[in-house]
Amino acid sequence: MNDRKKRMQAGAGSRRLKSRLEVHDVPLRALQIVPTAFIFWGPRRSGALWASCTSSREFIRLASECDPMSTNTEVTNRRRFQSGLTLIELLLALTIAAILGMALAFAFQAASRLQRAHTARMADQDATDRTEREITRVLRGARITAIATDTTTFFQGVSAGSQTDLGCDRLTLTTTEPGVPTPSQESADDFETQHQSRGPVGGLSEVSIGTTPVGDANSHTGLFERIQRPSDGDPTQGGMESTLNPEISQIGFQFWNGTAWISSWDTVATSDRRLPAAVQVSYRLSNATDDMVHVFVVAIPASNVTEANPDSAQGLS
Repeated sequence: MNDRKKRMQAGAGSRRLKSRLEVHDVPLRALQIVPTAFIFWGPRRSGALWASCTSSREFIRLASECDPMSTNTEVTNRRRFQSGLTLIELLLALTIAAILGMALAFAFQAASRLQRAHTARMADQDATDRTEREITRVLRGARITAIATDTTTFFQGVSAGSQTDLGCDRLTLTTTEPGVPTPSQESADDFETQHQSRGPVGGLSEVSIGTTPVGDANSHTGLFERIQRPSDGDPTQGGMESTLNPEISQIGFQFWNGTAWISSWDTVATSDRRLPAAVQVSYRLSNATDDMVHVFVVAIPASNVTEANPDSAQGLS
């Protein structure tokens, strides 16, 4: 009851002092802190404070000391602005900035390495894709006549070195691919002029694919392709040889005879004048980190070998 009575007296005194201040045209700030002054000092001391003040500004200054929110905030802000950054705060900020800088530099380097590795992988993938497309094009154009005495057409899959788990390492065949070169198709010269300037541009081509060069390859390694147009009946030499893919270290060919895959097919050494139904090509890359074998299969449209009509003369040796 006593506390309630004191609060009621303080409220009444505060209202009387507010009335006195309003009469004397005291600023709003003084009116705002009057209740706080009454609570902090009591009505008598607050009244004595006002009576002793020569101006409203002096009353505001003295009464503000009893306003914790105003006084503490102002003092804290004033001290903060006066003190500025300490050495520890500055060192902490520099440390955080250095850590962020190192993290950004590491992320940039990692992204650069990833980009270079991706570019290298894409270049290797493009090279292998071109190689597979070229081999597929040559195999799909394979042609051979049924004449036993015809030595200008043949299909020969043998090993130039030792037999590997991938199959024979050299394939030589007559094919309609590569076709007539584009410059020859677009040229207005007659056949004799083109023959003299570009060589033979029509007929079957003799194509040989393997990792062992037929001629002198100097220091070149990889997968080689030899093209001779037209075929001269000798599958061991002739024509122009170039590097098809320098990254292929090993290649193997296997042939589908209608019932199984066999590792050799030779129409020159046998009287069998048939093409395999399909050829399985397997190869390894020299720059690969693992021993992965790339495999693709090419069906030969001109073959008459089927499951119902298999070939039993090839692959016996």
